[in-house]
Amino acid sequence: MSTTPIGAHSPTLATLVEQIVDRIDRNNDGQITRAEFGDLLTTLVSAFRPANADRRSTGDAADGVVDEFPPSMWTDNNAPYGMTFAGFSPQNHRHLTLADLGIPGKAEKYAVYHYLVTHRIQPTRDWAPAAAEALNKKYNTNVFKAIDGETLGYGYEYVHSAPNGYGMRAGTFNPHATGEFFWGTTEA
Repeated sequence: MSTTPIGAHSPTLATLVEQIVDRIDRNNDGQITRAEFGDLLTTLVSAFRPANADRRSTGDAADGVVDEFPPSMWTDNNAPYGMTFAGFSPQNHRHLTLADLGIPGKAEKYAVYHYLVTHRIQPTRDWAPAAAEALNKKYNTNVFKAIDGETLGYGYEYVHSAPNGYGMRAGTFNPHATGEFFWGTTEA
């Protein structure tokens, strides 16, 4: 039996770390954000998870695959990826299906919620235009509109980004979350 020393033909640890950082550093700033690290962990966990027939895979240019979990798997976790969600109650809408999210007038609020969570959208000052474009394309509609860079509107409702805890009472949100999306309406 032949043996080869570990370092003889394999990259160094520093090279491996550099390759991993290059792969998960989506904004190419040389740093790994919480969201990027979360994506790495999600990818690693997903690799060892048994296939789930209820999960639909959709292509995503950033990392190849985005897993869409059906509403039946939604929980009351109001900070599913380190972002607080105020004004949403996904646990009360588990009866919806992925197909329901695309029916006009039925579930736009939860189509937005699902999009934000599935794609781990960050509450930056410019997330809404890309979200409106992606949602309109996905559901073949024109109902989603960027009101401004950080507000997505649809009908009389909107989703806006803000600092963590803006739309929730103290003690009802994860204080370690790094931002927030909150839902509102323009109806009186």
